[in-house]
Amino acid sequence: MVLRLVVLEDCYTRGMVGWDLFNPVRPAYRVSCRMRLKAYYSSPLPSAEAITRILAAGEHALSGIPFTHDNAHEDRGGGMTHAGHTLTWDQPGSQVPEPEPPANAYRFVCEPSAASVGGIRRRHGTVFALTLPPAGYYQIPR
Repeated sequence: MVLRLVVLEDCYTRGMVGWDLFNPVRPAYRVSCRMRLKAYYSSPLPSAEAITRILAAGEHALSGIPFTHDNAHEDRGGGMTHAGHTLTWDQPGSQVPEPEPPANAYRFVCEPSAASVGGIRRRHGTVFALTLPPAGYYQIPR
């Protein structure tokens, strides 16, 4: 697998008062910040073989890959989800979509021809997308 594009979204949320039936609910934080990351890859291998190698790598002790042969069978049809991580890849009739352009996202392009998911697909074939769970990094308590 070769990393081609990374999209990092920085989300800022203000703690606004909401309502629970008839009572106002105050959030625990005045400000909360979190990041979301989505990485796009390509592989010189056929999709089935690339997925098999990802699952095999997840079996190794202390591997950072959350996908293994034991937990991959549930969502294998259109992707895999485990421990908040989601791996999807191009399927016949269903391709990995372009990332939505939020105002607070940063794109890290690993090569100029891979500035978009379509560019990766045209140049390298099948696109694999790995979405990591959102990570909170800053909070101001009330």
